[in-house]
Amino acid sequence: MTQETSASKKYLVWNNKGGVGKTFLTYVLAQEYALQHPDEDVAVIDACPQANVSEMLLGGNGKGEDNLTKLRNKGASAKDALFQLPRVHSFVLNRSRSHLQDAAKAFKSHAQQIEKLGSDFFQLNKTLFLGETPLVFNIKDGNTLASSLNHEGVPLSKLEQRKYIVYEQKIQANNSQIEPLLKDVQTLVACL
Repeated sequence: MTQETSASKKYLVWNNKGGVGKTFLTYVLAQEYALQHPDEDVAVIDACPQANVSEMLLGGNGKGEDNLTKLRNKGASAKDALFQLPRVHSFVLNRSRSHLQDAAKAFKSHAQQIEKLGSDFFQLNKTLFLGETPLVFNIKDGNTLASSLNHEGVPLSKLEQRKYIVYEQKIQANNSQIEPLLKDVQTLVACL
């Protein structure tokens, strides 16, 4: 085991609601960070019982599940590792659904609510943050690309514009979806 240096970084992707993009964002950030920083070790600790991030990182649907099963059968586990609570680096806002019909109003309402929650959390827990004020990033919704990435087990920057067959369904990944999301992710990765 290598000794932890002051330069080591820890990030936590958390939300108590399902289906908001935690798995997708964790996968994309880990992959893109690793590609941009090939001399650094990147460890992803998948605490979800479904182990979807692990499956994606180990090869995607099917292949990743088989590889994960092999690791489980060998008794591989991170439970004995020593972890400290991470310091908060930034808030990432994922554009998600709202009860409002008007898309612009729905996004504005959602973003304002998240920013208020983040600001309130910062005010109550300033010692957890790395800076004087938290960084806030808006990441485009990647739901339409998530199934292609999950199935293929490739980084977002390597996803090709084409049709994919996922569970016998045709799914189209377009550059108009890939490029804006990749730009947002790369902006965040550059700050990590």
